[in-house]
Formats: sequence, C-alpha cells, structure tokens
Amino acid sequence: MVEDPQIVVLEIVKAWLEENDMHVLAAERIVVNWTSIDGNVANLGWKKQSLRDVVNILRGTYVSLELMRYMGTDVLMAAAQECERIHERGVTVHGKCLPQYFNYASKRNLSATESIIKYSIQMALDTKTNVLGASIVNVINLAHTLAQMPPPTAVPRNRLIDSFKEELYFNYRYSRNRLHLHPEGKLTKYTCIQLWKCQDTPLKLDESTESVWARKVIQKVLLT
Repeated sequence: MVEDPQIVVLEIVKAWLEENDMHVLAAERIVVNWTSIDGNVANLGWKKQSLRDVVNILRGTYVSLELMRYMGTDVLMAAAQECERIHERGVTVHGKCLPQYFNYASKRNLSATESIIKYSIQMALDTKTNVLGASIVNVINLAHTLAQMPPPTAVPRNRLIDSFKEELYFNYRYSRNRLHLHPEGKLTKYTCIQLWKCQDTPLKLDESTESVWARKVIQKVLLT
C-alpha cells in the first residue's frame, strides 16, 4: 500500500516541530522557539520566524524533492495542531495562563547557566531595592564556581540577564543605559538590577553576602 504523500509530509513536520521544541502562534502567523537567534550558541533568545520562512526551511532541508509540492503553511499548521503545538498568540503572564495562549514566561527551557542567572536576579529582586550589577556578577561567578562550571563572559551574560526582564519584571541598567542618580548632588551612573521605576541608590553586597547568595542560588538550581 502506497502511503499518502501528504500524510508523510505531515509526519515529517510533526517530528521536526517536536525535535526543535517549536510552537505556532496562529494569529501572529509565526513559529517560535528558544534557541540561538544568530547562529552564536551563546546568544540565546526567542527566535520568531514567519510561517512562510519555516515552510521554505522545511522544503529546502527536510522534505524530499518528490514531496516538496505537498509542503505548505496549511500542512505546517495541521502538524502543529496534531502535536498540540499551536496557540492563538504569545503572551507574557506571571502566573496561571489560559491554555490557548503561548506563555513566554513559562515555556522557556533553561540551561544551568540560565538558571543560575535567573535565580541570582530573583535574589536581587527579593531585596525590594536596586542591586549593583557588579555584586550580581560576583554572585553569578561564585555560583558557577560552586557548580564547577566556567562562568559566562560579559557579552553573553548581559544578554541572558536582559532576556529575563519581562518574565521577572525588572530593568537591567548597563552600558549606555546605566541608572543616572545624583547622590549628594553629583551625577553617578550605576550598572544595576533595577526594580521598575525604583530610584534608590543600588545596594552593594559584601563578600560574605555574595557567598551566601551563591550557595542559595545553587540550591535552587539543584531543586528545579
């Protein structure tokens, strides 16, 4: 019995969506997944591609020549439906989210480094004030040392910190976007984890506190 070519293509697409942990957002007509956004393995983020671009990728790299004419956006959306990877649209919700929406805040699969950075930021936010970026970097580096892992360098670390802004609801003030305050009437620029609209002078952690935070961060990572 000859297999229906459309069914063959459908199964190829389903397997590809699963393998790459991709989700279709119907109203926005895009496909999203957490991966490298520019080919650099250290530069991770939510990659958003149009349905048409994904169809072209599949036609060019996964679907054979004789099956290529059966590959289209309808097949892509049908495959997403069958493997329950289609949603109305993407949202960022801190808490319970309606199942028809794709919640960016809960769908991200974290690496060990991403988990360390996330929990280090959360420790800072739990203080209810701004915290110096240098202190958080020290916590992140100490936590990596405890985990016997090399800490990330500045550029990927800053990108990862910045990637948690919406999920954890804070602002990362660094580089040209440092926090400008005027303690004692003199302009001072701070790299810091800033609570939204908080204008407090950022807290500097002592070495003992940084060490305690790093141990707590590793404990949280191990429990997740």
